[in-house]
Amino acid sequence: IYILRANHHYQPEIFANVTLHGRRNTGASLGNIVYDKWHHQLFVSDLETGMIHRIDISTAKDRGYFDHGVNGRHDFINEITGKVNSLPAIGFNSATKANTQHCATSFDTTPHCWNLADLRRRVYGLGIYRFSTGRVRLYYSAHVNKSDKQSAIWSIGITKNGRFNRKDVRLEFMLPSNVGDSQSFVSDIAFSNKGEMLVAETGPFRNLGLGQTAPFHQPHNARLFLYVTNADGLWQPRGQYN
Repeated sequence: IYILRANHHYQPEIFANVTLHGRRNTGASLGNIVYDKWHHQLFVSDLETGMIHRIDISTAKDRGYFDHGVNGRHDFINEITGKVNSLPAIGFNSATKANTQHCATSFDTTPHCWNLADLRRRVYGLGIYRFSTGRVRLYYSAHVNKSDKQSAIWSIGITKNGRFNRKDVRLEFMLPSNVGDSQSFVSDIAFSNKGEMLVAETGPFRNLGLGQTAPFHQPHNARLFLYVTNADGLWQPRGQYN
């Protein structure tokens, strides 16, 4: 994670190195980052390990992580059905790494070699929201099934001291299935001051080089969604922009 400081003329500086018990990211890199202003910390998703880390904004220290693939899928409330559900755990194998030496094609342009996490634990987009009651939830995206062409929006409660409440995980809703052969991924989640949720997708990963058109993601495949809560506090679709 880099930081730009006004008193350093906005020159990029390393703010924090995100690792898993000292293990560095080998290729897939980080996904999304969000600032929790109520607890003065950052949440950041790791596209290789599938973990969500919380980083102290003052010290840049890692204050712990949440493993959706194991803990989140194990015990959650399905807001779609109103029932408590459990899905098979999808763990992270720390022995895996990006295939930089034996990738069949150029490593730079082959996402298959980057050691991206399994879709069922690949947390990408993040967003944080504080309700009028004072409770805070971190929203995040991850697929329910590997073959799905639709992302799911999940959430986890954040305690008063800013920690993950692993006993308060919810599957909020599923996005509409995308048309076509390729999958899209939720890359960002944001909230308006009216409590509206915006969910933004991005196309599948690629890296064609800076000299090419649309080098990093397949274009014309992503959508933007607007959700609002109903009288029961459930998120309902209000708009879609293709």
